[in-house]
Amino acid sequence: HALVAHPEVPALLNEVRVADYLADLEPADLDSTFYRHVQRLRPAHLLKLESGRLHVRRYWSLRPGERVSPTSTEQRVDEFLHLFTRAVQVRLRSTGRVGATLSGGIDSSSLVAVAAAELRQAGRSLPVFSATSATSADCRESGMIRRMQALGGVEPHGISHEEVGERHDLLEEALAITNAFDQPMSILRAVYARAREDGFNVLLDGAGADTLLGHRSWAARLIRRGRLP
Repeated sequence: HALVAHPEVPALLNEVRVADYLADLEPADLDSTFYRHVQRLRPAHLLKLESGRLHVRRYWSLRPGERVSPTSTEQRVDEFLHLFTRAVQVRLRSTGRVGATLSGGIDSSSLVAVAAAELRQAGRSLPVFSATSATSADCRESGMIRRMQALGGVEPHGISHEEVGERHDLLEEALAITNAFDQPMSILRAVYARAREDGFNVLLDGAGADTLLGHRSWAARLIRRGRLP
Protein backbone atom coordinates (compact mmCIF):
# COMPACT_ATOMS: atom_id res chain seq x y z
CA HIS A 1 0.00 0.00 0.00
CA ALA A 2 2.85 2.37 0.84
CA LEU A 3 4.47 1.72 -2.54
CA VAL A 4 1.29 2.44 -4.46
CA ALA A 5 0.86 5.65 -2.47
CA HIS A 6 4.23 6.91 -3.75
CA PRO A 7 3.73 9.48 -6.54
CA GLU A 8 6.32 7.77 -8.79
CA VAL A 9 4.53 4.39 -8.69
CA PRO A 10 1.54 4.24 -11.08
CA ALA A 11 -1.44 2.45 -9.51
CA LEU A 12 -2.15 0.45 -12.66
CA LEU A 13 -4.04 -2.82 -12.36
CA ASN A 14 -2.19 -6.03 -13.23
CA GLU A 15 -4.90 -7.74 -15.27
CA VAL A 16 -2.98 -11.02 -15.60
CA ARG A 17 -2.69 -11.32 -11.84
CA VAL A 18 -6.41 -10.60 -11.44
CA ALA A 19 -7.18 -13.32 -14.00
CA ASP A 20 -5.01 -15.81 -12.07
CA TYR A 21 -6.93 -14.99 -8.91
CA LEU A 22 -10.33 -15.38 -10.54
CA ALA A 23 -9.29 -18.67 -12.19
CA ASP A 24 -8.14 -20.10 -8.85
CA LEU A 25 -4.48 -19.98 -9.91
CA GLU A 26 -3.40 -17.94 -6.88
CA PRO A 27 -0.20 -19.99 -6.21
CA ALA A 28 0.87 -19.89 -9.87
CA ASP A 29 2.77 -16.61 -9.58
CA LEU A 30 4.62 -15.78 -6.37
CA ASP A 31 6.19 -12.52 -7.59
CA SER A 32 3.46 -10.28 -9.02
CA THR A 33 0.74 -8.34 -7.22
CA PHE A 34 -2.56 -6.81 -8.30
CA TYR A 35 -0.54 -3.73 -9.27
CA ARG A 36 1.54 -3.85 -12.45
CA HIS A 37 4.51 -1.91 -11.03
CA VAL A 38 4.67 -3.55 -7.58
CA GLN A 39 6.34 -6.91 -7.01
CA ARG A 40 6.21 -9.05 -3.87
CA LEU A 41 8.93 -10.97 -2.10
CA ARG A 42 8.53 -14.73 -2.34
CA PRO A 43 7.94 -16.72 0.86
CA ALA A 44 11.16 -17.78 2.64
CA HIS A 45 13.21 -15.20 0.71
CA LEU A 46 14.95 -12.01 1.81
CA LEU A 47 15.84 -8.88 -0.10
CA LYS A 48 19.06 -6.96 0.46
CA LEU A 49 20.04 -3.57 -0.98
CA GLU A 50 23.81 -3.25 -1.22
CA SER A 51 25.85 -0.69 -3.16
CA GLY A 52 22.80 0.33 -5.14
CA ARG A 53 21.95 -3.23 -6.18
CA LEU A 54 19.14 -5.50 -5.03
CA HIS A 55 19.88 -9.09 -4.05
CA VAL A 56 17.19 -11.68 -3.40
CA ARG A 57 17.97 -15.08 -1.91
CA ARG A 58 16.16 -17.92 -0.21
CA TYR A 59 16.85 -18.23 3.53
CA TRP A 60 14.70 -21.25 4.35
CA SER A 61 13.56 -24.45 2.64
CA LEU A 62 11.16 -27.15 3.75
CA ARG A 63 13.10 -30.20 4.90
CA PRO A 64 10.66 -33.06 5.41
CA GLY A 65 11.48 -35.35 8.29
CA GLU A 66 11.42 -39.09 8.24
CA ARG A 67 8.57 -40.34 6.07
CA VAL A 68 5.73 -41.80 8.08
CA SER A 69 3.99 -44.72 6.41
CA PRO A 70 0.97 -45.73 8.49
CA THR A 71 -0.37 -49.14 7.58
CA SER A 72 -3.99 -48.51 8.55
CA THR A 73 -6.57 -45.74 8.67
CA GLU A 74 -6.45 -45.85 12.48
CA GLN A 75 -2.71 -45.22 12.43
CA ARG A 76 -3.13 -42.31 10.04
CA VAL A 77 -5.76 -40.79 12.35
CA ASP A 78 -3.52 -41.27 15.39
CA GLU A 79 -0.54 -39.69 13.62
CA PHE A 80 -2.61 -36.70 12.48
CA LEU A 81 -3.97 -36.18 15.99
CA HIS A 82 -0.45 -36.35 17.41
CA LEU A 83 0.88 -33.73 14.98
CA PHE A 84 -2.19 -31.53 15.34
CA THR A 85 -2.03 -31.64 19.16
CA ARG A 86 1.68 -30.80 19.09
CA ALA A 87 1.02 -27.84 16.78
CA VAL A 88 -1.63 -26.51 19.18
CA GLN A 89 0.58 -27.06 22.24
CA VAL A 90 3.46 -24.94 20.96
CA ARG A 91 1.07 -22.10 20.09
CA LEU A 92 -0.41 -21.98 23.58
CA ARG A 93 2.91 -20.70 24.95
CA SER A 94 2.83 -16.94 25.37
CA THR A 95 3.77 -14.17 27.79
CA GLY A 96 0.35 -12.61 27.17
CA ARG A 97 -3.24 -13.80 27.29
CA VAL A 98 -4.13 -16.55 24.79
CA GLY A 99 -7.57 -17.17 23.36
CA ALA A 100 -9.13 -18.82 20.32
CA THR A 101 -11.86 -18.12 17.83
CA LEU A 102 -14.85 -20.45 17.63
CA SER A 103 -17.01 -20.25 14.52
CA GLY A 104 -18.82 -23.57 14.83
CA GLY A 105 -17.03 -25.04 11.82
CA ILE A 106 -14.85 -28.14 11.94
CA ASP A 107 -11.57 -26.18 11.79
CA SER A 108 -11.96 -23.88 14.79
CA SER A 109 -13.99 -26.49 16.73
CA SER A 110 -11.16 -29.01 16.39
CA LEU A 111 -8.62 -26.44 17.51
CA VAL A 112 -10.73 -25.40 20.50
CA ALA A 113 -11.34 -29.00 21.56
CA VAL A 114 -7.61 -29.80 21.61
CA ALA A 115 -6.54 -26.49 23.19
CA ALA A 116 -9.20 -26.71 25.91
CA ALA A 117 -8.13 -30.26 26.75
CA GLU A 118 -4.50 -29.15 27.05
CA LEU A 119 -5.33 -26.21 29.33
CA ARG A 120 -7.72 -28.31 31.41
CA GLN A 121 -4.75 -30.41 32.54
CA ALA A 122 -3.25 -27.22 33.99
CA GLY A 123 -6.52 -26.26 35.68
CA ARG A 124 -7.25 -23.48 33.19
CA SER A 125 -10.05 -22.76 30.77
CA LEU A 126 -9.73 -21.54 27.19
CA PRO A 127 -11.23 -18.12 26.36
CA VAL A 128 -13.09 -18.39 23.05
CA PHE A 129 -14.40 -15.57 20.87
CA SER A 130 -17.41 -15.96 18.59
CA ALA A 131 -19.91 -13.93 16.59
CA THR A 132 -23.41 -15.31 17.09
CA SER A 133 -27.00 -14.50 16.24
CA ALA A 134 -29.65 -13.98 18.90
CA THR A 135 -31.14 -17.46 18.43
CA SER A 136 -29.71 -20.70 17.09
CA ALA A 137 -32.66 -20.98 14.71
CA ASP A 138 -31.40 -17.94 12.80
CA CYS A 139 -27.94 -19.37 12.19
CA ARG A 140 -26.77 -22.98 12.13
CA GLU A 141 -23.22 -22.03 13.14
CA SER A 142 -24.51 -20.16 16.21
CA GLY A 143 -26.13 -23.39 17.35
CA MET A 144 -22.88 -25.29 16.85
CA ILE A 145 -20.96 -22.63 18.77
CA ARG A 146 -23.31 -22.96 21.74
CA ARG A 147 -23.00 -26.75 21.67
CA MET A 148 -19.21 -26.46 21.78
CA GLN A 149 -19.41 -23.97 24.65
CA ALA A 150 -21.65 -26.36 26.58
CA LEU A 151 -18.95 -29.05 26.53
CA GLY A 152 -17.04 -27.12 29.19
CA GLY A 153 -13.45 -26.06 29.52
CA VAL A 154 -14.03 -22.82 27.66
CA GLU A 155 -14.71 -19.23 28.70
CA PRO A 156 -17.10 -17.70 26.15
CA HIS A 157 -16.57 -14.17 24.86
CA GLY A 158 -18.85 -13.00 22.12
CA ILE A 159 -20.13 -10.36 19.80
CA SER A 160 -23.56 -10.49 18.22
CA HIS A 161 -24.17 -10.20 14.50
CA GLU A 162 -26.06 -7.00 15.26
CA GLU A 163 -23.02 -5.52 17.02
CA VAL A 164 -20.86 -6.27 14.00
CA GLY A 165 -23.05 -4.00 11.88
CA GLU A 166 -22.75 -1.23 14.44
CA ARG A 167 -18.95 -1.15 14.48
CA HIS A 168 -18.14 1.92 12.41
CA ASP A 169 -14.40 1.31 12.84
CA LEU A 170 -14.73 -1.82 10.69
CA LEU A 171 -16.54 0.13 7.99
CA GLU A 172 -13.77 2.75 8.01
CA GLU A 173 -11.15 0.01 7.66
CA ALA A 174 -13.01 -1.51 4.71
CA LEU A 175 -13.28 1.86 2.96
CA ALA A 176 -9.56 2.46 3.46
CA ILE A 177 -8.54 -0.75 1.69
CA THR A 178 -6.57 -0.03 -1.46
CA ASN A 179 -5.55 -3.54 -2.49
CA ALA A 180 -7.88 -5.44 -4.77
CA PHE A 181 -9.55 -8.51 -3.26
CA ASP A 182 -8.40 -7.76 0.30
CA GLN A 183 -11.63 -9.39 1.53
CA PRO A 184 -12.14 -7.49 4.80
CA MET A 185 -14.36 -10.22 6.37
CA SER A 186 -16.16 -7.92 8.79
CA ILE A 187 -17.28 -10.65 11.22
CA LEU A 188 -13.76 -12.02 11.66
CA ARG A 189 -12.34 -8.51 12.09
CA ALA A 190 -15.01 -7.77 14.70
CA VAL A 191 -14.05 -10.89 16.66
CA TYR A 192 -10.37 -9.90 16.54
CA ALA A 193 -11.25 -6.38 17.67
CA ARG A 194 -13.26 -7.71 20.62
CA ALA A 195 -10.34 -9.94 21.67
CA ARG A 196 -7.97 -6.97 21.52
CA GLU A 197 -10.36 -4.86 23.60
CA ASP A 198 -10.57 -7.65 26.19
CA GLY A 199 -6.77 -7.65 26.58
CA PHE A 200 -5.77 -10.65 24.44
CA ASN A 201 -2.68 -10.42 22.29
CA VAL A 202 -2.64 -14.02 20.98
CA LEU A 203 -5.64 -15.54 19.23
CA LEU A 204 -5.64 -18.99 17.65
CA ASP A 205 -8.07 -19.61 14.82
CA GLY A 206 -8.90 -22.05 12.05
CA ALA A 207 -8.90 -19.42 9.30
CA GLY A 208 -6.99 -20.68 6.29
CA ALA A 209 -7.49 -24.39 7.00
CA ASP A 210 -9.76 -24.72 3.97
CA THR A 211 -7.05 -23.07 1.87
CA LEU A 212 -4.51 -25.65 3.03
CA LEU A 213 -6.61 -28.81 3.14
CA GLY A 214 -9.48 -28.05 0.75
CA HIS A 215 -10.00 -30.16 -2.37
CA ARG A 216 -8.40 -27.50 -4.60
CA SER A 217 -5.29 -27.09 -2.46
CA TRP A 218 -1.95 -28.14 -3.99
CA ALA A 219 -0.62 -28.95 -0.50
CA ALA A 220 -3.61 -31.22 0.10
CA ARG A 221 -2.92 -33.07 -3.15
CA LEU A 222 0.70 -33.65 -2.13
CA ILE A 223 -0.39 -34.91 1.29
CA ARG A 224 -2.89 -37.35 -0.24
CA ARG A 225 -0.20 -38.69 -2.58
CA GLY A 226 2.23 -39.22 0.28
CA ARG A 227 4.55 -36.56 -1.13
CA LEU A 228 4.41 -34.24 1.89
CA PRO A 229 4.50 -35.67 5.45
